[in-house]
Order: sequence, then structure tokens, then C-alpha cells
Amino acid sequence: MSTAPQLLDLPPEILVIILDGLYELRNLPPGNLGRFYFGYDITNRATSFLSILHLRSVSVVNHRLRTLCLPLLFKVIRCSGSKTLEQLDADCTANPDFARLIRRLDLLKSNPGETLYALLPRLISLTWLGIEDFHMDAKLLAMANAHHALATVAVHKLIKIEALTELLQTTSETFSKILFAETILGHVTIKAIPAIAKAISPAIARGARFAYVAMIEGSDFGQESRGLSLPGLEQLDLMPPYQPSVPIMTWLPDFIRRHTHLTTMKFFGNRWQDHPDIPFAPQFAREVAQSSTGARLRSFSLAPVPSWTSLNEWKLVHLELKVGTQYAITAALEAVGMLAPRLPSLMLQADELGFHVPIHIDFLAKSFDQLTTSALRTLHLINFYRCLDNHGQSPWLSTERAARKTLGTSQCVMAHSAMLWYMGRVAERVPSLELIQVNDAGEDGKGRFRRPWSLDASYRMRIDGVHALEALAPLLQMDSRFLPKKSGR
Repeated sequence: MSTAPQLLDLPPEILVIILDGLYELRNLPPGNLGRFYFGYDITNRATSFLSILHLRSVSVVNHRLRTLCLPLLFKVIRCSGSKTLEQLDADCTANPDFARLIRRLDLLKSNPGETLYALLPRLISLTWLGIEDFHMDAKLLAMANAHHALATVAVHKLIKIEALTELLQTTSETFSKILFAETILGHVTIKAIPAIAKAISPAIARGARFAYVAMIEGSDFGQESRGLSLPGLEQLDLMPPYQPSVPIMTWLPDFIRRHTHLTTMKFFGNRWQDHPDIPFAPQFAREVAQSSTGARLRSFSLAPVPSWTSLNEWKLVHLELKVGTQYAITAALEAVGMLAPRLPSLMLQADELGFHVPIHIDFLAKSFDQLTTSALRTLHLINFYRCLDNHGQSPWLSTERAARKTLGTSQCVMAHSAMLWYMGRVAERVPSLELIQVNDAGEDGKGRFRRPWSLDASYRMRIDGVHALEALAPLLQMDSRFLPKKSGR
């Protein structure tokens, strides 16, 4: 008996709930993330991906399902570049019903300017506006405050504090809708902290929130940070200062306790191994040093546990390592298995100069036995395509030949097919994996004819009960000469 008529007999409100389940918004590990990027997941400082492939398929079944799917298909829009934004403005002008569907708009790689001034009043259902850089002026701030539905204007990068200071001086508008989703404080000396606090304080007084702050490249808050409170702070990234004014543990615990919404702290760089009061890094360095020098700690992320009294009680939730030999992988994962066996998220970056002999894929997959594999949910691999091998055999060739017809003839198409097969072997060994992210790059051609390519792909376990990976619309970038030829010419 066909189930389709029974499904379509359901009330519209029930069908919408079912269809909404096909609209997937999930988190990727932090790092160079995939194309499924429709806004930051502030909580984990990860980027979210949006997959509407299944929903799009349902939307073409019949008119009724199309009508129900449309509000879901277009509730989140990303515009990359000024031309895309101008096209969106034209579409919304010509079709007000379409404009009403948009609830979230993220602007990337564009200075919105006059186009956004014209577009914003047409987006009457908009609740979230994301701006990649601090392209905010008094006029846009006033328009955002006057918009009855708009609740949040997320500024994804605040690097130049001077731009914030200038805006504060030119308007008395409230900042209650402004969320600074990413604030980078770099090359900050102890003498500069009062100036930064002075610049940020008026914005805080007007209601601004700071969800994610990174103190990098020699930032030293030291004891001056004791008076600094950042409303809404959920993630703090720290790079160890070269010459700290005071030991970090004399101010960090109090800083954390003042920020009750803090869910993740990320520690960048291997110099944390020289800070004995910081969890994980010194212990990891000691374990790896006993067996290998080919593994290097890039970063690690900690999350608090209820009623914590020491940072040593926080959980390790994400780890980023750079490895240069196959034995470095084993040594590193052995150390992780001893110190944090239930690690849920891991990124490995291959140092291609170190891999003189390729790694057999089964060796890599077996290396994860060092962890409690029932806990590992996400895996991110960078630059592993050239480092992997399958006894010289290429069982993905038939898949690659089919892919070349639609994706192109660049080497990145082969890399995509190979990595999908390789990651399938890893997933067989680690059945708890839900998502694998892959980033690779290389060159097509030789000599002066060389052209770069890159692969940015997400593979996830299929949701239909079959234990196999599926690719989520990978981003393959290649020179135009390698793109597939258009038919009909």
C-alpha cells in the first residue's frame, strides 16, 4: 500500500512539522569549514551548514507540497558578494511574497551600502541580519532599530575597534540589537587594554553583546581584565602571550566566572605546554615527547561542567593536531586516548612535507582505536589526499569517471571521489562518526600552465539506515578550463 496518499491526507500544520525535519542545520567542527555556511553557530564558535537537498526534492512532488516547502526553502538566505545582494533586492522588489519568506539574511564578502538600505524595509519577516565585517553606519543602525521584526544584527568580524568608536560618536542609537559574533583582539599590549575597555564600554552600556572574543598574537589582558565584562560571551579563544604581565591563572578563573554564559574556551598554539596550570597541553606534550616528535598541538577546546572549581574539571570537547608521519598519528592518538578517551570532535592536519611514505587507509582508520570510538562524532581532515594510499589500487575510479561529466576534469574531482571512498573506510572502523569534513588543495597542469584547485567537502552518515557516507554538495574550485562543458552548443 502506498504511503503517499496517507501522508498528504495529514493536516497542513502536521505536514509542516514533518517537512521542517528535512531542513537540517547542524554544526561542523571549528576550522576551515565547508560550503554549508549560513551563519555562525555562536555557542560553539563552529559554523553551521544548511542542507535542503531532501526538502528541495519533496517540493517538486506536487503543488500542495511546493506551497508548504517554500517558506522553509527560503527562510535562510546567504548573499556572497554585492552582485548577489543586488539580485536579491531585485527579486524582492518584483515579488513581495518571496520577500516575506526570508527570516534570516547573511551577507558575505560584500559592503551592503545603498542596496541594503533599499532591501531591508521589504524584508518584513526578517529576524536576523548577519554582516561579515563591520559595515555598520548610523543610518543602517537606525533602520535596524526601527524594523519591527528584526531582533539581531550579527557582526561576524570586529577587528578594528576604531570603527566601533567612530560609530558611537556619530549616533546616540541603541545597540540592543547588535551582536558582535566575532571580535578579534590581536597585538594587544597591557597598556592598550584600558583603551579597548574604554571603546567597548559605551557599546555595552547601549546594549551590545559580544558572543565570541579571540585574544591572539600576543594579547595580554592580565590583571587589567578584572574589570572587563562582555555581555553574552559564549566562547573565548586564547593564544598565550609571549611575556605575560601576570600569570594567566591569576585572572582567568575570575574572568570566566563573571561570564556565566561561557560554554567553550579554545586554547591556540603549542606554547600552552609551558603553562602547567592549564589543563591537557602540558600532559599531552609529555606523552607525545616520549614516543614521537612528529605531532604538534594546534589547539584544544574545553567546556565547563556544572559546579566546577578548577579548569582541570572542564571537558575536552575539540582537539586540533598537526601530524608529520604515520607514527606521529599513532602517538598523538595514544596520548589523547589516555588523557581524553571520550573526545567528541577531532581535527587532523597533515604536514605533507613529513609524509615521505603514504599512509595506508586502514592504518589511519585503525589509529582511531586509541580513542573510545563510541564518543567520536565529528572528524576533520586537512591535506590528507596525497598522504593516503590503498596498495596502489583506486576502487573509486568508476565513481570518478561519472563525476567528471558533471563536476569537471580537475584533479580535485579525483580527490573528492578518493576521499569519499577513504572516509567510508574510516567510518566503518568508527561507527559513531556522524560527520567528516575534508579540506584539500593542489594544482592542475605543469610549469607555467599550473592552476590551483581546492576541495571543501562534508560527508555524513546516511539517514536512511544504510551505514554509508553521502557527500553534502561539496565545493570544488578549479580553473575554468577544467569545468564541464555546457551542453546544447
